[in-house]
Amino acid sequence: MTLKCAICGTDNREGSFFCCQCGAKLHFMGMPTAYLVNMGAADVGRRYPITSRVSYVGRDETNQIAIANEAISKKHAKMTFTDGKFYIEDLSSSNGTFLNGSRVHARIALKNGDLLRLGAIILKFEISAQMAQAA
Repeated sequence: MTLKCAICGTDNREGSFFCCQCGAKLHFMGMPTAYLVNMGAADVGRRYPITSRVSYVGRDETNQIAIANEAISKKHAKMTFTDGKFYIEDLSSSNGTFLNGSRVHARIALKNGDLLRLGAIILKFEISAQMAQAA
């Protein structure tokens, strides 16, 4: 059995405490700190923290990540953290969800630095650099 690093996705030997690729702590890691960072003109640099294992993204205030923009559906996308990875899936939004330029048709894993487009909004997926540093 291997342990998959939540930061870089590398498979590590069972019993490893740190990732052999990036040095992130593997045991008792829980959910890493992650953000969606607005890369667009309005609110550029704004960081939306991903604080739960299931987070909804959309313009409605009831979403865990609420982005006030008419190009984003009320409940646009769903983000999940499971098996040491973050995933995104489109929720039949009007303007679509795109990952690094390709339309998202099913749940797909995210990597640090991936670019998402929800409607007209571009967001960068970031995992906290602290998680990637070896102790």
